[in-house]
Amino acid sequence: FSRLIVGFYIGLESPSWDAATLALINMVTPKRAYCQAHGIEITEAQWPSHHLPDQLLCDRGEMVGYNASNLVKHLGVQIKNAPPYRADWKGIVERNFRLMNREIHWLPGAVLGPKERGTRDTRLDAALTLSEFRAIMIWCIWEHNNYHRMPWFELDEEMIRDRVLPFPVDLWRWGAQH
Repeated sequence: FSRLIVGFYIGLESPSWDAATLALINMVTPKRAYCQAHGIEITEAQWPSHHLPDQLLCDRGEMVGYNASNLVKHLGVQIKNAPPYRADWKGIVERNFRLMNREIHWLPGAVLGPKERGTRDTRLDAALTLSEFRAIMIWCIWEHNNYHRMPWFELDEEMIRDRVLPFPVDLWRWGAQH
């Protein structure tokens, strides 16, 4: 609804239940302390998400099986898995991957396209630690949540009356109240 990015995780392991769990933990954790741990000062109002959702739309892989069943059973979170090869069913998430990728493509080590035979592997130029990369992603998410204006978002009559602006954080706050 709001397009607010509610959490993330960056690590070196392959996609797995453990990595998904760390992303879920970030989703339900207040973000001010997390950002402070990475040297970034924000207010709670700038990233107000720290809630357990009613349902998750997932990509199958990590959210199929025993662990996902326990999530449903013990926390009451409904898991909805998109069919394989149907990125279009998760368009908002896939679009955000593209937007974030565009924001970080100036960094050393960025893969700029298919590697041609005999050309230098740009990944060898990577110069950031995971912590530094997380901090950059926090800034990208903060900017998206607070300054990504969505002029195409159709505000209803109540939102117009309440003077809601079409930014993810404003829509999130309004939605949480109503």
